[in-house]
Amino acid sequence: MENTTSQSPSDHESERSDSQLSESQQPITVWFEDGTLTLIAGTSSFRIYGGILAAKSSVFKDMYDSANPPPIEKGPPVLTLDDSAMELAYFLKALHDTEFFLPPTPTYAAPLAIVAGVLRLSDKYGVLHLRKRAIEHLSIVYPTSLIEWTSSPQFTHPNPSDHLIAIKLAREFDIPWIRPMAIYQYVSQPLDDVLESLPFSGFTKEDIQLCIRGIRALKTLQLLQAPIVRVSPKCIDQWSCKAAERRMWDSIVTDDRSDPLAPPLLWTGHGVCSRCATLTATHSTREQVWNEIPVSLRLQPWNELKKLKEEAAVL
Repeated sequence: MENTTSQSPSDHESERSDSQLSESQQPITVWFEDGTLTLIAGTSSFRIYGGILAAKSSVFKDMYDSANPPPIEKGPPVLTLDDSAMELAYFLKALHDTEFFLPPTPTYAAPLAIVAGVLRLSDKYGVLHLRKRAIEHLSIVYPTSLIEWTSSPQFTHPNPSDHLIAIKLAREFDIPWIRPMAIYQYVSQPLDDVLESLPFSGFTKEDIQLCIRGIRALKTLQLLQAPIVRVSPKCIDQWSCKAAERRMWDSIVTDDRSDPLAPPLLWTGHGVCSRCATLTATHSTREQVWNEIPVSLRLQPWNELKKLKEEAAVL
């Protein structure tokens, strides 16, 4: 099976969906000259192998069996779908090209636009292996342990709205274990950006409340990461060290971003002498902050979310 048109002809260009790719990426075309079925979505057409589609999806098998022949008695039958053309392109490409939508790795997750498109249509058409893989991509970006979080990849070609989309996917497809860190990532952006986008997010009332609660919760957790400078008996300049502590507290309070899981501050770089720096601590460790994130959002604790994730992996 050779895809004879790797570039999009003008009459087959796909429309962009709500999940935008970066401008550097071009729309994907799925068009095999020897294909046995033509799919139409919006103004875009796709020539694919109906047998492959039918073998992977009982929903498509029934549609394929009843597909209308073309108006002129030449060419394969035609099906018109109400799906997003871009998402259909991602879904069909994933079905026909095994190299297109690979499993995630500890350092790689596909662009969210592709993940979301494959997830929506694999769920709709019952292609379970692709649905599972899409959820795996989401799960590696929004993990359930601090160790995974410190090394988790970001989506390829990330977009500021990725986290907003992930929150909606978590609810739409019942993926509760990605919600804490999707909300964390979204509300840890500059406050003005969050407040500007939230009214137009398309969130449910509950998710809006979760995000508002998250803004407050993350600031509280960040304050628990503020320094407690314990002055050493051998302090070089006690006044300077305590002044540095006040400056760091002020910077946290006035910062319009809240990222309590950020790497710990290097105290000496903020004016604390080397002797006091060895005694400086925080109210909470990163591990304690991590454990508080779902609880502070009034979501299930990590141990319950991990169990749900493990159960979904074996389905």
